[in-house]
Amino acid sequence: MRTRAAWLVLICAGCIRTLELSGTEKVSDSGAVVEADTDTDTDTDTDTDTDTDTDTDTDTDTDTDTAAAPDLVCIPGETTGFRLPSTRWALATLFASRRFADLGESRLSLDPSWFLAVAWQRTGFGCESYGSPWTVDEVWSGDQGCMGVHRDVVWIELGRLFPTLFSPDGYTGAVGGSHIESAVMASAWAAYMGHAHLRREGVDPDAWYEAAADPRAVSRVSALLHRSGVWSGDLHPVLHSCDEDLLDCMSADNGLFVAGVDAKMDRLSSADCYDAAITDTDIDAFSAELARVWPDEDWVAAAEAGKAARTGGGFTVDGLAVIEAIEGELLARMVCPELELYEWYLLPCP
Repeated sequence: MRTRAAWLVLICAGCIRTLELSGTEKVSDSGAVVEADTDTDTDTDTDTDTDTDTDTDTDTDTDTDTAAAPDLVCIPGETTGFRLPSTRWALATLFASRRFADLGESRLSLDPSWFLAVAWQRTGFGCESYGSPWTVDEVWSGDQGCMGVHRDVVWIELGRLFPTLFSPDGYTGAVGGSHIESAVMASAWAAYMGHAHLRREGVDPDAWYEAAADPRAVSRVSALLHRSGVWSGDLHPVLHSCDEDLLDCMSADNGLFVAGVDAKMDRLSSADCYDAAITDTDIDAFSAELARVWPDEDWVAAAEAGKAARTGGGFTVDGLAVIEAIEGELLARMVCPELELYEWYLLPCP
């Protein structure tokens, strides 16, 4: 008899947690998804040989495969000092993190915890009044939205490279105030924009990340550029003068911000998995907000597909299925703006 133990592996903010389940697992490239499968293989081999020339050989092999269980996803739900504000945050960060797969072999990859940590560090989720544990003394102005996407530092550059998505006069309607989904998406596109700008410093972005000694290189450089933009004065020393710890080459303010994102990602790695049910209202709001970024998509069809993909379980079970169903209705993908990148900066795609 051969049996195999099964585990749920949760990779979040660079940390791995393992929980025993009833099947074997497969972790996706993004580290957020776990596929559970049950495989029972029973192999019995009996061989009997006697002196009376009676030889009996019995070989029984039974392999039974049950239908594969749904892919599971773990979005940080609650831990000390943190509680995911809403299901919309779970949908938005999962959707945004999957966009980097559109880039093919790119080394740029940011999981949902990165977006949550940036929002936590940058705005304290202050774009709406969420109550405990987010009650603060001063109400967040909302001018830079839920992700703290700065109009002059980030948005203007996004408009140059992606003019059909991020128009100069579209800032308030896309990322200002309480626009969760479109603000998270703008942050994902800004991370890719920053990735492309590494070539301006004379490095191949993917090769540099592959060779970087700092295990948090992708997360830290992306957080730096989210706060200070692609023209950050810290970018050159970070790329050319640092070894194992990129924080050593950042200014005090930028270093404090990036270190704060690090600490919050570490905190999120110990969070319980968010498992609230996904409602029609959640999906409708998610789709309506992303229509601000991709207005030419059929968001009615996408929302209906997402609703139909639910099984009635919580987010852990239904989250990925809903996002995949919505993605299946969309044509837009994250792609390199080759023409704009060359016209504005004389740079090739990364």
